[in-house]
Amino acid sequence: MWDLDASRLTLPADAARWEYGTLHFGAALGLAAAVEELNDYPGGADGVWAHSRSLAGVVARGAERLGLRVISPLAEAERSAIMALRLPEGVDAPAVAKALLEEHSLLVSSRAGMLRVSPHIANDEADVERLLSALRLLLPFS
Repeated sequence: MWDLDASRLTLPADAARWEYGTLHFGAALGLAAAVEELNDYPGGADGVWAHSRSLAGVVARGAERLGLRVISPLAEAERSAIMALRLPEGVDAPAVAKALLEEHSLLVSSRAGMLRVSPHIANDEADVERLLSALRLLLPFS
């Protein structure tokens, strides 16, 4: 079964030999709902992109005010809505991400010793301000 030799091919003896696969209906329905939600958002995909990047800008400016280094590209042509923040020396990023979730109900991730913040359509500027306030409480420079 786990032999990855491409020359080995054993077809079933019954009609299953003609079955190429079955559509994953749950995934197809989920994709359809996601596309519908995207299209219903004001401005469609462009509106989502503008909203997310705007919030990412608020994250970047707030992080810089806190003295955090923004690792993500900030040049207009290179930017995305994902902000990677370098924490102060000696601060454990996974522990900060865990505290943000458990103590402040804020979901970020820890990646390569940094915090990854990725605002999207479910977020607004108040969420970003909650994040920045929580970082002020959790990090040693506060």
